Amino acid sequence: MDDTPVFSVEVARTRRELPYTDPKTAVTPSSASTRNVNADAVKSWLKGCDEGHPECVEPTDKPLEIFLIDVFNSNIARALSSSSCFALSYVWGGMQSFCLQASNVKELQQLCGLVRQLNKIPLVIRNAIRFTSQIRLQYLWVDSFCIIQDDPVHRDPQISHMN
Repeated sequence: MDDTPVFSVEVARTRRELPYTDPKTAVTPSSASTRNVNADAVKSWLKGCDEGHPECVEPTDKPLEIFLIDVFNSNIARALSSSSCFALSYVWGGMQSFCLQASNVKELQQLCGLVRQLNKIPLVIRNAIRFTSQIRLQYLWVDSFCIIQDDPVHRDPQISHMN
């Protein structure tokens, strides 16, 4: 059996997913490499959504303060839930040893904080960071790095908003 992680990338616009997800034109589903993703197709979908769907751009709910991966500054950043971002959906596959925790939040928020820990970040997340940067979108949401995993006060409300 192939151990290549399977992932999909979704565009989050005020808690809505981009409705254009045709794997034949954009993503090879079993791929863990950004080489198999048509970045130009994804960029055109984003442009089409911005220009043709104002409801995707305008927030409908009061934005929450959340953490996002800032791919331009290689760190964990505070942002509003109304910020445009990619959301990585993937299977953890077991205990993930490196994630956002109360003990490393400040370190990972520093400029290039993620770069200093790159070898600890799972490949599927590194690929998603690379792809998000490739299409010039600043933010990426990944549950393991955007929710403080060992802080129930932070974690539990975030998880409840995921549904």
